[in-house]
Amino acid sequence: MKQNFDESILLNKETIKQLSVKSDFPAAIKLTLHLSFFAACLLCFANWNLEGYIYYPLLLFFGFIVFSLYAPFHESTHKTAFKTAWANNLCAWLTGITYGYSPGMHEGFHFEHHRFTNQEKDPEKGFSLPDFPGKTFFQIVLAGVLGMLVPLHSLILSFVPVKYWDNFEAQWAPDRKRKAWQWECRLMSLIWLVGFYFLSFNPSLMIMVIVGLFIGRFIHGFITVTEHEGLSDSGHMLYRTRSVVSSKFYRWFWWNINFHAEHHTWPSVPFHQLPKLHELAKARNVRAESSYFNFFLKGKYKE
Repeated sequence: MKQNFDESILLNKETIKQLSVKSDFPAAIKLTLHLSFFAACLLCFANWNLEGYIYYPLLLFFGFIVFSLYAPFHESTHKTAFKTAWANNLCAWLTGITYGYSPGMHEGFHFEHHRFTNQEKDPEKGFSLPDFPGKTFFQIVLAGVLGMLVPLHSLILSFVPVKYWDNFEAQWAPDRKRKAWQWECRLMSLIWLVGFYFLSFNPSLMIMVIVGLFIGRFIHGFITVTEHEGLSDSGHMLYRTRSVVSSKFYRWFWWNINFHAEHHTWPSVPFHQLPKLHELAKARNVRAESSYFNFFLKGKYKE
């Protein structure tokens, strides 16, 4: 995504231009390790009869890996993970499989979210619950459930004529791209169907994969709530989005997307430059929490 949303030019264009320089190396190393963790978990589940004290922590870690694979998927659909175009495309397909979402469909949905962050036209806003006691818990659950339904959404859109997509939660898809994106949905659905066909020969592994998907989606729901909940629907982009500094361990797996306010304001900046961008944005009073748990304990979602 080349467009930036710094309406009042908080940082000068030359600084943003320097930070927006892309590279293949950081993403290549990180993606290789990330996918290796994913594959290692699958191999452990498939080949070893693990004791409970190893099995359950490993299952939780697998769910976390499934969740965090959204980060390279997100970066590659922004075309900022790699400098090389084909590497971004390959990364988007490899990591998008865990979400059942094709690169084109995610790009369309997510870019609309960027353009209208926290506003009425924001496609994510359509899934926000009204205020009531306990809203945050139910918002997390809803986000997790909707995440699990993404592959089904892809399957449905594979068959629904594109002229009717507005009736199937795809009104944000531009008419000129719908045909191509429908073929992407068909390919993604085929990959999922073939994948679960082969998993059916190992029922215990299939169950672990499904449980891992559930865990990943609900972690994602937990994280998603922190990004815009309780913030303004108008004004500068930097103040409609919230960053969470978190730990180095988490930032590594989440490809620095926790610096979310900075990412939304300057989406052309690749993940490996977001920590530097955060240091510059701190002087502009960017909304930032020290940790996700701190965010919930302080009730910041009620701001």
